[in-house]
Amino acid sequence: MSGSTKKAYGKNWLSVPDQVSLLESRSLVVRDRAAAEEFLGYTNYYRFSGYCLAFQDRSDHFRSGTEFEHIIYAYQFDSDLRSLVGDWLELAEIDLRTQAVHMFSFKYGPFGHCTLTNFANPFSKKMTHADWLTRLQKDTNDSSKERCVQHFKNSYTQYPDLPLWAAAEVMTFGSLSRFIGGMHRKDRKQLAKHYHLNSEELSSMVHHLSYVRNVCAHHGRLWERLHQVKPLLPTSPEWKAPLLTENGRLFCTLLFLRLLTRRTPHILTGSNRFHAKINALLKRPPNVPNPSTRMGLPNNWENHPLWI
Repeated sequence: MSGSTKKAYGKNWLSVPDQVSLLESRSLVVRDRAAAEEFLGYTNYYRFSGYCLAFQDRSDHFRSGTEFEHIIYAYQFDSDLRSLVGDWLELAEIDLRTQAVHMFSFKYGPFGHCTLTNFANPFSKKMTHADWLTRLQKDTNDSSKERCVQHFKNSYTQYPDLPLWAAAEVMTFGSLSRFIGGMHRKDRKQLAKHYHLNSEELSSMVHHLSYVRNVCAHHGRLWERLHQVKPLLPTSPEWKAPLLTENGRLFCTLLFLRLLTRRTPHILTGSNRFHAKINALLKRPPNVPNPSTRMGLPNNWENHPLWI
């Protein structure tokens, strides 16, 4: 194409020892070469290089004194954080499913989700209700060996449609997000009231959390990520500067999880457990400039009114 700035990819395959040598040529200090080669032997170099970015002062050059072990610590820090956030997301997701299904089924019946008129039109900016239902049916078929799905398939004529309370168990978080976002505003408002939010805030928050869950599920780098799916923030002062500096960073996600999972004693028990573990982890960040800024942590973040 005329005027294109693209070029052919020209980098060659490198052996693990050559990968370590390349890192050394970029001023990374490798004190234990055997350990570095062992680590890169089971961790893809391209994945590892993503964690290197926070330690570089310019492209392909590490800050003076940066050691291989510093990057391994950031890698392990992120893994621990991702595991905790993923488990906390599970707690929030299960509650969201329960509340949404209970409210919607009471109003529209067990198969109300199969009827377009029970949703807003258009259903979603990127997906029609028919597309959503087809995807849900595919997820049902993919789960056909599950005992509850097998029972319904062998017993009832509506298959591959399931009653909503059963469909919710095969529904992805992304499908749940579209289900909530596609509701009539008055229905979503009723659900949002359960979490002391308005309907738009809830829909945006669930969409954001669905995106973060995908990051965790695919083992993506989380700790310093600037999320592409940024949520709409509530209008109360707790969500504004200086108490919150950025809506696309980690701390905003953590506040959402805290908000969604502190409502009842049973959920709060799990929320407090994850809260304490993440608190302890965030106090030992990777050795990079401004780690708090990279995670969106404001000054005195531990005492944020939504976090304590």
